[in-house]
Amino acid sequence: MTEERTPPTPIALIGVIVAVLFLALILGAEDPPEETIGSLIGLSIAALISWWVLKDAGTRGLSNKGAQGWAIFTFIIVILGLPAYLIARPKREVNQQETEVYSTAMIADKIREVAVLRSEGLVTDEQFESKKAELLEKI
Repeated sequence: MTEERTPPTPIALIGVIVAVLFLALILGAEDPPEETIGSLIGLSIAALISWWVLKDAGTRGLSNKGAQGWAIFTFIIVILGLPAYLIARPKREVNQQETEVYSTAMIADKIREVAVLRSEGLVTDEQFESKKAELLEKI
């Protein structure tokens, strides 16, 4: 039985490169300079932010290439990439069908409530029909 494997994302490759560089610098130097450690910390932060952008873009309905493009842009230029993504990112997708079902059910409940008020004599037939027409327009 063969199992299909998906190719690694660019972010995964970047993470591997950062990890290899980190190990090479730590193992290869007896006393690594502070600049090297700072650079590795910066690369790690950039990789984490890029990973978050990749996941967030995927949940917002962007294609894989679009999400990966934003993640790579954010990794390369964190200072500009993250704010640009936060401004340009699409709104979360809402399942339109679920919203309509919920809205229809909610409107039907409101019509039933007004019908009960009418049967109790608190609302006239004209008021009931007016409110019913108003609610049905929202569907």
